[in-house]
Amino acid sequence: METNGMPGETRAAIGGLSLEATVVLAGSRMSAGDVERARRDGSLRMDATGDGIAYLEAGGVIVAEGRMKRKHGKSAFVVTRTFSGVPEVLS
Repeated sequence: METNGMPGETRAAIGGLSLEATVVLAGSRMSAGDVERARRDGSLRMDATGDGIAYLEAGGVIVAEGRMKRKHGKSAFVVTRTFSGVPEVLS
């Protein structure tokens, strides 16, 4: 992956194709009431994915599963499984 030049903004670039890439560490489904409460309270709580699993999303599609690990003093996403064929789309 290459960095976009802005801190925290990363893109996956393969050939001439460039997609926004995000590591998804937590997820949540919220009702309109939950969203309004979170807005009023100024905080949002999300449950971490099970067993410390995270997902790499590129262009809104999950392309890999893995875990966040510390390597050489930096955080790294370590792929444990890739998704090919029918991609899973985050909703």
